[in-house]
Amino acid sequence: MPRLVGQTAESRMRKSIIKTKLNETTFFEHLDKVEAGFYRKLLDFAKNNQLLIIWTPMSFSLNIVRGEDDIIILRGYCNLSSFGQTLFTTVGNISSKVPNGESIVNEYKKGLENIGKKAADGYSFNIAKIDEEQSARFYEVLTSIIKMIKSSR
Repeated sequence: MPRLVGQTAESRMRKSIIKTKLNETTFFEHLDKVEAGFYRKLLDFAKNNQLLIIWTPMSFSLNIVRGEDDIIILRGYCNLSSFGQTLFTTVGNISSKVPNGESIVNEYKKGLENIGKKAADGYSFNIAKIDEEQSARFYEVLTSIIKMIKSSR
C-alpha cells in the first residue's frame, strides 16, 4: 500500500477495512472489553431469537425477517466508525414496513427512554454506562418489540 502523506497507520487501516464489509471477528477486534462483552451478549440474543445479522462496512444491523422485508431494529458500531462503540435503535423500518408500526415504535421509545439518549428517530446508547438494571430492561423491551413485530398483522 503506498504511503499517503498526512495519514496515520490507523487511518489507512480504517480506510482499507471500510472498503469491505465487517464481520464478527473484525468487529470484536475493534471494541474495548466492556463493549465487547455487551455486544457478545447482544449477538447471542440475536441468534437465539432468530434475528438476521447484516454486516456493513461500518456496522451491523439486527433485523426481524417478515415475509419479503427485513425490519431493522438496532444498529451497532465499533471503533472503526466515527460513532465509536455505540448502539442505536432504529424505528424507521418499523413504522414503514409493519402494520400498526407507529404504536410499536411508541412502545419501543417509551421502554428505552431512561436507558438511552434521544437521537434522530430513536435512541443511542453509551454501552460503557449501561448498568445491570438498564441492561435487563433493554432486553425486556427488545424481546417485547420482537414479539410485537412478528405477531403484527
